[in-house]
Amino acid sequence: MVDGMYASDLLTAVVTEFDLFTWLDGRHRTSAGEIAAHFRLDERAVDVTVTYLVAAGLLDRLPDQSVRPTEISRSHLVTGSSAADLRLYFGMAHERPGCQELIDVLRTGDPAPFGSAKHGQQWLSRMATTPFANQFSAGMDARGRFLAPHAARALADLGFRRVLDLGGSTGAYSCALVDAVPSATATVLELPTVVDLGRRLVGERGFGGRVEVVAGDMFAPLPTGYDVHFYSHVFHDWDADSIRRLAANSFAALPPGGWLVDHDVHINDTKTGPLSAAVFSIWMMHVTRGKCWSRPELAEIFTAAGFADISERPTVAGCGAVLARKPA
Repeated sequence: MVDGMYASDLLTAVVTEFDLFTWLDGRHRTSAGEIAAHFRLDERAVDVTVTYLVAAGLLDRLPDQSVRPTEISRSHLVTGSSAADLRLYFGMAHERPGCQELIDVLRTGDPAPFGSAKHGQQWLSRMATTPFANQFSAGMDARGRFLAPHAARALADLGFRRVLDLGGSTGAYSCALVDAVPSATATVLELPTVVDLGRRLVGERGFGGRVEVVAGDMFAPLPTGYDVHFYSHVFHDWDADSIRRLAANSFAALPPGGWLVDHDVHINDTKTGPLSAAVFSIWMMHVTRGKCWSRPELAEIFTAAGFADISERPTVAGCGAVLARKPA
């Protein structure tokens, strides 16, 4: 429910501000690029929006990746469609802050303030302040403590020795990984504002001798000596060029046979869902320059960086791990 908090605002935006379904209904089929060009919208935001509308059953995605309205959207969201036209009902929510913010994101591609905060600071700039970083990281820790043991069990057979947990927040995943592989150790690389909280929580959980938390920049050259680079819920914060930089950094620092692991919520290969991932992607579109990525999109980036053996393993709650191996 938290992950999908902005979904209704996005649907309201496309119905009330752009009357999208009326425009689509007058065309046989339309690509996401054509939608972006016609309405002068950001391509990433349109990609997220179209994937959500397909997953929600309001658009059909055709084999060539073009889309067209479904019967339910034609019945309720198209001008003059029938007495059941609900567009004016959506109009009552047009002034909601989330709806207005998403209209701006669609037009500009720029992130909105995190949590629709009144003071207008974006997520990345707010992470530079310790009070917000602690609040945000505590939330990530709550989610991580639930998800991390499942991720660790899915990856334990890799036989890793040293894990570099990039953007690893409070170390919940590192603790779970070394717990699943007793001979392993891990290092969490995080922003300076997160380090003290991470060290305290790692120590309280009894892993202070096997998990260290250090400040660093994951976009800078990475330290060597780690056989797994683990990114959990990181790539969805960044655009494709940024992920290419991260993949290239990991490839340069990993030894032959080392693994890059992206643990996250992923869109399926056909970009038709699942709905849980599509609505989470809206939240990421709202507050970052990223989105939920599909395995083929990530595979293209990882392969270009030099990785091979791209595979995916499900974990829990709609999450999964995409693995890429540096050739031996």
